[in-house]
Amino acid sequence: MVFVLGIVFGLIYSNAKRAEVRKGTAILSGLAAYAYYQESDFYNAVNYSIIAKQFRPEDFRNRKSLGLLYGEMGLYEFAIIEYDQILHEKPTIDNPDFNYAQVHCEKAIVFSKLGKDKEAYASFAAAIKLYPDMPEELYKVYLKYKDPEKSNALSERYIEMLMGMKKAGVLSSDISERIDKTL
Repeated sequence: MVFVLGIVFGLIYSNAKRAEVRKGTAILSGLAAYAYYQESDFYNAVNYSIIAKQFRPEDFRNRKSLGLLYGEMGLYEFAIIEYDQILHEKPTIDNPDFNYAQVHCEKAIVFSKLGKDKEAYASFAAAIKLYPDMPEELYKVYLKYKDPEKSNALSERYIEMLMGMKKAGVLSSDISERIDKTL
């Protein structure tokens, strides 16, 4: 009996250690992906993001980053597939409505780049339906970072989302007018 319990506890401990190793590998791979992204080495950034995804498929941020990287590389269909998987699987994340609305916006941007305006509109509309305050939050980012010297990659992305929503005609007239006045 003691021998059997020892084997059971050994297996549990072994599985727990494997989970820690998997998490550590995913984190390190995600950091490597980010470092390569900073160097504009998208090929290696994608490779490390894929490794991180294999070890922690539930990691929302890495999955979203992988979609962004595919888009940066012009692999738009892969980006759409990744975004669709995220929206279907719904990995756990803080503030899910805002974050999933962001994924809809990223997907809309990809559709825009492909010239698929109807699909872009539908994705932007889905984002607003999921998180109605999103345009207002994106507008605040726009006001804060409209000066190119103050902008950063994230603010530029948010501004791109806002401008995509404006182009698609899914913004309220109030926000559209405020954007027009500040341009």
